Amino acid sequence: MIFSFLKNLIYSNNKIKLSDQLVVVTGASSGIGLGITNEFAKKGCKVILIGRNENKLKNIIENIKIEFGNENCFYICSDLTIEEDFKNCKKEIENISNKFGQHVEILVNCAGSGTWKYIEDTSFKECNELISSSYSITFNMISSLLKPMLLNGGGGGGGGGTIVIINTPVSSIPIGGCVGYSCSKWAIRGLVECLNFDLSGTGINILEVIGGEIETEYFQNNNINDDQFPIIRKYLQKISIDQISKATISAIENRKQRITLPFELNFFLLLNFYPFSNLFKYFLKSENSKNYLNSIKLKQQQQQQQQQQQQQQQQQQQQQQQQLKQ
Repeated sequence: MIFSFLKNLIYSNNKIKLSDQLVVVTGASSGIGLGITNEFAKKGCKVILIGRNENKLKNIIENIKIEFGNENCFYICSDLTIEEDFKNCKKEIENISNKFGQHVEILVNCAGSGTWKYIEDTSFKECNELISSSYSITFNMISSLLKPMLLNGGGGGGGGGTIVIINTPVSSIPIGGCVGYSCSKWAIRGLVECLNFDLSGTGINILEVIGGEIETEYFQNNNINDDQFPIIRKYLQKISIDQISKATISAIENRKQRITLPFELNFFLLLNFYPFSNLFKYFLKSENSKNYLNSIKLKQQQQQQQQQQQQQQQQQQQQQQQQLKQ
C-alpha cells in the first residue's frame, strides 16, 4: 500500500484521450455516478448510463443533450442484482457497442448501497443485499465486459481500457457498527488486488477511487447519523461530487491506479501500520461505538445480576424443600 501511495503521487506521462470512447457507468442516476457521467459527456464520450430509476435516467439524457450537446448518451434501466435484468442489460450494451462498431473501453462501477449496522442487528436479507448491491454487481459487470477489452488490446485513445471501481476508506480500515457494509467493501478491495495481478501487462488499467465523506444523499437515505462517524471525520474535509468526479476523470486520463480524497486521508491510512496502528484505532471510534460498548457492559451486568438472583431463588427453594422433608 505504501508503494502504491508513493507511486500514485506522480502522474503518468501516458495520458489518454477520452473523446469518442464508449463508456459504461453503473449507478449513473445520482451521486458520484451522475457526476462522473456528466464529466464524460463534456469530454465527448459515448456514455451508457445504468440505473434503476427510469425517469431520472431520461431526464439526465435530455439535460446532457441540452447542456453539453452530446447526442451519444444512452440509458439502460436495470436492477443489476436481478439475474434476468443483468442479462438484458448485457444484451443492450452489446447492441449499442455494435451500433458504433466499438467495444466498451471504460467501465465505471458506482452502483452500491447499504446501511451501517452491528452484525447482530443485520438480518439475513440485509447481509445478502449488502454483498449483491456492491461486490456482486461490480464483479459481474467486469466479468461481462472484460473479454472484448482483452481481445482488442485494452482500448483506444492512446492507452488501454480502464476499469474504475469506486470504494471507501472502510475497505482498508474498520469502523464501529459497520460490519456488513465494511465487509462488502473489503471484498471489492480484494477484487481490485486480484485484477491488478491478473491483468498486469494486458494494457487494461484498474483504477480504485477512495473517497472520504462525500456530499451525497447516501448517508441520509441509509439513516446514518453523525454519532456513527469516527473521530477521524473531524480532521478531514468533506468532498463534493464535482471534486471526486473531476479527480476520477483526471486519474483515468493519466492511467493512475489509485486516488484518495481528501488528500490528507492518505496520511491517516498510512498510520494503520505498526507502530502507529494502536494509536490509529482511537481515530476510528465514534460516539455510537462508545455507547455500544457501554450498553454491552450494562447488559452483561444485568445478565449477571439476573443469574445471581436466579441462583439465590434456586438455593432458597432447595432449602425450603429440605426443611419440608425434615
